[in-house]
Amino acid sequence: MGIKEEAVGEAINLGSGKEHGVIDMAHKVNDIAGNEAGVLYVERRDWDVKHRLLSSIEKAKRLLGYKPQMEFEVGLKKVHEWFTENRENIEKSAEF
Repeated sequence: MGIKEEAVGEAINLGSGKEHGVIDMAHKVNDIAGNEAGVLYVERRDWDVKHRLLSSIEKAKRLLGYKPQMEFEVGLKKVHEWFTENRENIEKSAEF
C-alpha cells in the first residue's frame, strides 16, 4: 500500500540529502539543457539569501523509510528528459 497514515497531511522534503551550491546547480542545468548563454549575475533581492541548499530528509526517513537512490545530477538529467519528451503536452496544458 502506498499510504503511511503518519505522513498524511505532512509536508515532506525529498532530496539527495547532500548539499549543493546554487551556482553549481545553475551551471549543471545549463550544461544538461545545452544552454550556452551562461548564468546572469544580478544583485541579490532582500529575501534571496541562500548560497547553497541542503534538503532535510530526516522526516522522510522517519515517516516513510526514505533513502535517496539517485545522484542529484542523474535525477536532473531525468527531469530534463521528461520535460523534453513531454514539451508538447506541457505547452498545451499551459495555454489559456
